[in-house]
This record gives sequence, C-alpha cells and structure tokens, in this order.
Amino acid sequence: MTVHFIPRLTCGDLPRPGAPDGIEGQVLEFKAWHHNIDPTAAPLELAKDVAAFANASGGTIVFGATEKDHRLEKYEGKDAHAAAALCDALHAVVNERLRPQPIVAPRPIEIDGTHVVALNVYPTVGQATGVRVKQTECDDGDHRKNVDAYLFPMRVGEDSIWLNPEQAAMLMIPSLRRTISMLRQVPEKAKVHVTFLPSNAVRFSGGVHTLESLDDLRNALVLGGIDILRTQGRVVPLDAVLGVHFDTYAEGADKGRWCIRIDSRLLD
Repeated sequence: MTVHFIPRLTCGDLPRPGAPDGIEGQVLEFKAWHHNIDPTAAPLELAKDVAAFANASGGTIVFGATEKDHRLEKYEGKDAHAAAALCDALHAVVNERLRPQPIVAPRPIEIDGTHVVALNVYPTVGQATGVRVKQTECDDGDHRKNVDAYLFPMRVGEDSIWLNPEQAAMLMIPSLRRTISMLRQVPEKAKVHVTFLPSNAVRFSGGVHTLESLDDLRNALVLGGIDILRTQGRVVPLDAVLGVHFDTYAEGADKGRWCIRIDSRLLD
C-alpha cells in the first residue's frame, strides 16, 4: 500500500538528511534546483513528475534537495527571491503543459540557512492529467505541421512511468479513480471489514479481512482470507469495489475501522 500524501508546508514537514523518511517514494521526490525554467519549453521530466503525482496519490517535489540512490543527502537551496521566482515558474509550467490542470501549491521553505521549494501536487479524482508534447507529422504528402499530443504518466513507487493506452483508459473513469484514491488511504496490512453484495451471495463470507496489496495498473486488489474456499487470499478487480469508507462510529474492537463493499457478481 502507499504512504499518505500530506502537504509539506513548513520546515518541520521536510525530512532530515539520513532520516528514515528521507527517501523518495510514492508521495515524495527530490530534485536539484531548476534555473530559469521556461514554461513553454520546460523539461519533459518535470511536467511528467507533476502529472504522475496528480494521477496517483498526490505528492511533493522538493526543489533544492540533493539525493543519492533516492535518499536525501543535503539541502542546497537559494535565497528567498530565487525561491519565489521558482514558485511562479512552476505555476506557469502547470498552466502551459498540463491538461486538465491539477491543483498545485508551491511553497518556499527556509531550512538549514537556505530556501527550498516544496511543490505540493494534489491528486485529481475526476479525470486524468496529461502532459502536452509537441509532435511533427506529415499531412498530405510533404506538408509538415506541428500538433499537440498528450501523454499520461503515473507515480509508481519511486518512479514516474508513462502509461500505455489500455492502462491510461482506467484513469478516465471517475468512480474508479475515486475508489483507488480511497483505497490508498488504508494503511498497509490493515484489517478491513468487507461486505459482499448482494447479501445472498453464499459463496463469499464477509467480515474482517486483511488488505494485502493494491495494484491499480493491473486492476487488482488483494484481500487476505476473504472466502471459505480460498483462505490464503483472493484478487478482486478494482471495478468490483462499490465503496470504501472509514467508519468512525463502529463499536468494540472494530471501532474506527475501514469498510469495503464489493459486488460479488463480478467475482469468478
């Protein structure tokens, strides 16, 4: 499962070099300082990382942070004026290269006597964010024209990857995107209360089970011991998940539990 995205707004929100949380992952990326970003020709990799976070769980890109093997080594920022200018440039990059535009919040932060910029990228639930790239195509013989094309990335672990057409199609379903976003909030190996609908589906037993893993690229949710025939776990297609919520009013040992409703008619 993934780590929760929590916007990084102050010095206390940033990891320290050598600390256990100072490692790139699903919701955190370190980048060296970017100089004189031109919004109309911003590095493709930068636009890709922003869209990848928006298409997954959200995340933070820290500019002015040196890393080695994905681990934070030190902060090498600039002065406050340069940090403010970078924030403006990052907003311009989002406006120029991403459609639809995700919600971003670049934040200058003073740390260790220097200023870094934490670009907080919020997940887009309603639709996927694409990265605009320029393409040159031949049209009617030798006539060449420039056209805009859009690529769709996603954050997977410590990497931002481009999705192929069949994977990108899943991002276009708002209800599925919301389901994935909610499932990513469930802690790793957490106990969840599972309800199968319709309730007369005798093949499956509800109750408290273990959420083992979530793989949105393969449309798979793995629950541990969810039916009487397969106690070692079962793969559930994500589009069979009808709803996910946190029950703050549950009583007894289940108080404050995560609940998942599954359409048993979509299970084999």
